[in-house]
Amino acid sequence: MQRMHGRLLTTGSPREVRRSTTELGQLDTLTIQQNAELRARGAEVQASNFGAEAGLASMRAQNASTAGTISGFSSLLSAGSQFSDKWLKFQNEGVF
Repeated sequence: MQRMHGRLLTTGSPREVRRSTTELGQLDTLTIQQNAELRARGAEVQASNFGAEAGLASMRAQNASTAGTISGFSSLLSAGSQFSDKWLKFQNEGVF
């Protein structure tokens, strides 16, 4: 009796070999299909994440622009206030 990978070569039938080969082929097909679906879902999630990141970047840019405008007006108000304080001080001291 001959043995190959732990099996007797004299047992089984060609029909059983074909059946098991067909089953393994179907299993391989299902595995490939599932892997493709998982990769596609991963790509969809990644695309969604990129979209969310883009939205956040737009919000940060808008907030930075608004902050810059507010900072500019704040500087103008501060300078105006300082000028007014000095003007009143000089008027009270009789400089003008």
